[in-house]
Amino acid sequence: MTKQDILNEVERQMGLLDEEAKRAVSAALDLVLPTAPPPGAPAPSQPALAWQGENPPFEEMTKLNVDERSRIIQELEDRNLAWLQARCDELKAGWLLVIDGQVLRCGSTLVNYLQEAEIEALTQQTGKFPLIYVHPRLLWIEEITSWLATSYPGDFYPISVSKIVLRGHLFQHDVDDPEQLSLTVATRRQVAIYTGPSIFS
Repeated sequence: MTKQDILNEVERQMGLLDEEAKRAVSAALDLVLPTAPPPGAPAPSQPALAWQGENPPFEEMTKLNVDERSRIIQELEDRNLAWLQARCDELKAGWLLVIDGQVLRCGSTLVNYLQEAEIEALTQQTGKFPLIYVHPRLLWIEEITSWLATSYPGDFYPISVSKIVLRGHLFQHDVDDPEQLSLTVATRRQVAIYTGPSIFS
């Protein structure tokens, strides 16, 4: 509905408006109606996301304890979360290694994740502690607890099944006997099932 259509409807419902009333209604409509760009004008673009901050120097980070290093890197990740997710979408990546807003390495799955020696070489080369971001869509964990009936009426015990999916690979851990471990690993090509003594008991 255009501004003129609204003015016509107001006059239809209320009767003819004098010029001052028309200007008042028109000014009110200007405040609430979105203004359309003129024909042929380029569509407004979203402001580009910018990286905020710098990765900390590697030497300084080695002097801190693990909790302090984790806190600093987590703050950098939180500040740049929208930027990181946008780069993952743009690069079709599941993980990124970023130093000062530059994506130095990325991959679509954890299969092509960096080796420790590669990460160490990049930190030596740049002198910076890297931010390694793993997109949430690459990893999800699901835990299901169901109840299994015993031979006694009204008596049940829990069975826990944990599933971890890493981009096309399923790792399933079924726990119904604390002395036994049943682990299922499924990929697109094969399924491996291990049942044996639990490493957790």
